[in-house]
Amino acid sequence: MICCLLDQALPRRQHRSIRDARRAPQNDTRSRRSGPKAAQIHARRFGVGIARPELAPQRRVLIEALALLLIGAEVLADPRPELRTGGGLTLAEMDLVDAANQSLDFHLTELAALTGARRNCSHASFLEKGQLRATPRDAGVQRILQFSDPHLLADPQGHCRGLPARRALLEGLRQALGQLEQPADLLLISGDLCQDESWGGYVRLREVLEQLDLLGRLPVALVPGNHDHPQLLRAALARHCALAPALLRLGAWRLLLLSSHRSGEVAGWVSEGQREWMLQQLQALSQPTLVVLHHPPLPIGSPALDPIALQQADQLLQPLLHCPAVKGLVFGHVHQHWFAALPRPQGGEPLPVWGCPSSLVAFEPVQPCPTGHPLWPGARLLELGDQGQIKTTLLRWPPLTSA
Repeated sequence: MICCLLDQALPRRQHRSIRDARRAPQNDTRSRRSGPKAAQIHARRFGVGIARPELAPQRRVLIEALALLLIGAEVLADPRPELRTGGGLTLAEMDLVDAANQSLDFHLTELAALTGARRNCSHASFLEKGQLRATPRDAGVQRILQFSDPHLLADPQGHCRGLPARRALLEGLRQALGQLEQPADLLLISGDLCQDESWGGYVRLREVLEQLDLLGRLPVALVPGNHDHPQLLRAALARHCALAPALLRLGAWRLLLLSSHRSGEVAGWVSEGQREWMLQQLQALSQPTLVVLHHPPLPIGSPALDPIALQQADQLLQPLLHCPAVKGLVFGHVHQHWFAALPRPQGGEPLPVWGCPSSLVAFEPVQPCPTGHPLWPGARLLELGDQGQIKTTLLRWPPLTSA
């Protein structure tokens, strides 16, 4: 079906096999553009033919979408006004058909199966090879649901701090997702994923995400904490999630994920090699950027938690404060809501920094809780505007019993 469809629109010499197309390089920034013009750039760079311009607009969009998916690029709804309404239609909602009256949705599903891609037509673009994304209706705002410190165990019935860890995460995700007025574009879990640092603990995490069908419909980004084993985490979940350290694209934003895990230590540490990599990314950044790590990069005012915060934090924090593209920083580890606005050396808008509650159990708070429930488990919604603004909403729900 796919070959026949391309045969109808493209000269045969322009075709590429699915095998060769999947080997196309993915690290060139030109492969991250979108729209018909970008599709032609993709075609020239990777040798994938695009439908002739004299074809009907719907026909061109169909072939462009298929060609982009063949090379593992992101696929976005066409921006031409005659094919959009309101904030923009997703590919599935455009209801396009080919000459044989087969819908675009049909071809995307079939091609996704052939290439091993995961198709998703309701969330923001998330650049992972082989994943298909379409523009959200509210393309100007990207919504991140941040969870932290679930402390899962290999034992599905295991308890941490007297609470059933797996059930607490499952119930917390249900509660938080139910409180959102609009769907999230990415789920972020900022460390201490697995209390016993076991393969089984990361399998439990994958099971929870699969049970809620999150891996199939929502990008997931994970940051290791002190209660983690980065190698086992990568082995269990790297095929399904983005893992720190990484620089991710989310709409107009970039997410800079950092690992502050140090083997055998409770306090945080960012290695020299990772700092050098971070500095390289910061020098090239012009898009608004949110930085994510597990340990707080400054004291929060807790005698118990400050000694186990990020060590040598200034080496990390100063470059971030000097980079105007960095618009915010979020962390976990402290099991509570926390906020500060850090002045920048060159003046201008301060850098906002947020600590995220744990979805398992709360620690004694340093600051008042905006919801009035400082000891309830919680999460945070981050809404990132396309002009670099960040709006946050603290989410809370009643704690589970120990049963």
